[in-house]
Amino acid sequence: MQITTAGMERQREQIVEALVKALSPRTIVLRNDAPVRELEGLELYVERVLGEAPELAAALYEPQPYDFRGEEPDGSKPFYEMPVFTQWGDRLFVRYIRPYILASQRHADAPRITPEAEEAMRRVDAMTLDATYNVFMDLMPGDIQFVNNYLVLHSRTAYRDAPDRRRHLVRLWLDDVASARLGPGKMDWYLPELSRFTRGGGVARLEHGADGVGG
Repeated sequence: MQITTAGMERQREQIVEALVKALSPRTIVLRNDAPVRELEGLELYVERVLGEAPELAAALYEPQPYDFRGEEPDGSKPFYEMPVFTQWGDRLFVRYIRPYILASQRHADAPRITPEAEEAMRRVDAMTLDATYNVFMDLMPGDIQFVNNYLVLHSRTAYRDAPDRRRHLVRLWLDDVASARLGPGKMDWYLPELSRFTRGGGVARLEHGADGVGG
């Protein structure tokens, strides 16, 4: 599909929804790279707006096992279950930390990862490396980056420190009471009984963090 005018660009989401409802396509790609768009002040881009393998998405709406990595509550199992994708109201939320899912398999009583879920996660991994879906940015001294763990998958490259000077990453976990989307705490949408956060509070952790993709 190609959109060449600013008026139609503003209706992009409605157009995509109408196409899905009328035609049930497996894939929709916006080839909005025609130079004529520049006459309307529009950027040029190509974007896939409907899945590469939609038949696999359902597997990630099912609970997946996560390793607690030794931080489980007393008397609890060393793993918990949580879906990668969850619908809350009109929004999609995501929590995907592949190493934690894989680590859960060391526990004999943890649910096994199904072939469908494994293939779906491989697709997600590939998408995180696809320039169509990711954004790289440089953080300069003094910069602060705010990320919603349940809307954005995020990662970072390795630190390159001088031998005599080691930097540290400060992470502050926030539950925003001023959010326009009031409701249960974000962790409560997944595991109410395991939520460590209270509204209006936060947890700060100072660490020389490990690399990886998380969300």
